[in-house]
Amino acid sequence: MNSEFELIVVQHKREDDLEKNLMRLIKNLRAIKIEKNSIIVLPEVWLTKEILEYSTLKSFLTQLEILSNELGVWMVPGAFYVRENGKALSKSYIISPKGESKAISEKIFPSYPMKERNEISPGSFLKVEDLGFTKIGVIICVDAMYPELSRLLAIRGAELILNPSSIPENRVQLWESISVTRASENTVYWASVILTGTSYPDGRKVLGGSIVVDPGGRIILKSGASEEIVRVTLDKNVLENQRKRWVYLEDVKKSALWEVYKRLDSFIGY
Repeated sequence: MNSEFELIVVQHKREDDLEKNLMRLIKNLRAIKIEKNSIIVLPEVWLTKEILEYSTLKSFLTQLEILSNELGVWMVPGAFYVRENGKALSKSYIISPKGESKAISEKIFPSYPMKERNEISPGSFLKVEDLGFTKIGVIICVDAMYPELSRLLAIRGAELILNPSSIPENRVQLWESISVTRASENTVYWASVILTGTSYPDGRKVLGGSIVVDPGGRIILKSGASEEIVRVTLDKNVLENQRKRWVYLEDVKKSALWEVYKRLDSFIGY
């Protein structure tokens, strides 16, 4: 079995018109050629910064389901603010090459400084999805600052952790450091996919800076500020060889810390 697969990073620019955002994305993705097992990933809140009712979000997801099936590719279409049963969450979904979608993660700790917590409830769901050629998990934006969550996904079997994000320009260097740390301490591939061409409510510019790091902490992809689709080949052999050398996850399982993660495992659903 081929150990290589491709990660397709879509650094998307958000405009005010939801339909235009979606149609531009579909047009751009239809122009690419899929040649191997691949995963497409988008940033956080690329479609809109508003909270959508699930019925509205589902209509957009349906069009992405059709596209995933058409391209024969897995897709993690970023993260959205969605209201279900009267509760607003930050939520990420995964779409299979068959065009079937389901939730894969929720933001556990909505941002305090950006006042997300005024409207967005804490999540309680982090799933590892087995794609056959790799196992993936999703950590939404600021949840990357809570290392226990990424470690939990690695313990659950994640080999690639996707981090759809909206990060201001003055924090991109910090996010690069976090990405390198999370990848190396968990011996996983890590991809922070960052929104571009927009701004925070406080006026700070959001100008991309997406990054992919290998399990040894080496940066293997780094984007600029423009809207772009960038591709990188990942290799499970690199991960397996790194884990033979760096046994951090095995050390945790053999230590008193294991009880901590067992409790966390029972608290955060999957």
